[in-house]
Amino acid sequence: MGKYAVRESKSKFYFNLKADNGEIILTSEGYNREASCLQGVESVRVNAPVAAVEDQTVEGFKKETNPKFEVYTDKAGEFRFRLKARNGQIIGVSEGYKAKASAIKGIESIRKNSSSDVMKVENAVKEEKAGKPAKAETPVKAEKAVKEEKPAKAAKAEKPAKAETVEKVAKAPKKCKKA
Repeated sequence: MGKYAVRESKSKFYFNLKADNGEIILTSEGYNREASCLQGVESVRVNAPVAAVEDQTVEGFKKETNPKFEVYTDKAGEFRFRLKARNGQIIGVSEGYKAKASAIKGIESIRKNSSSDVMKVENAVKEEKAGKPAKAETPVKAEKAVKEEKPAKAAKAEKPAKAETVEKVAKAPKKCKKA
């Protein structure tokens, strides 16, 4: 099974879907928040298995409804595809392929690997600046990270407040009335 590699680059978050052999088969757009990036991963999981293939390299091609993979030829003459969600937004794009058959195999690989685990790539920005690939990867649950983002922040805010209350109660001196 492949994997989704989520990384932060400068001020944006991206994901790459990698096949079993480590090759990148789908690259996302840039997202402002990690939670939005993880929602993009979820969109691939939902849409890729049911997406039709629209071959735009054939004259008079049949227009498919979303979700769909659009196969097209770029300016350099290479075959590429993009995955579009039900709402028509592009979820991810492929690399260039010399042969259309290879692009079609890439689509099949995305379908096969769409349910893969998510790994967060650590230190991507530092490694990028140094011209080195990022190394450390940490598993992430896409659904869990999206749902728990706000409660986790609220929990952190509550803990110090409770600790302060306990501390004040413990340190409060007893007042005695003098007769």
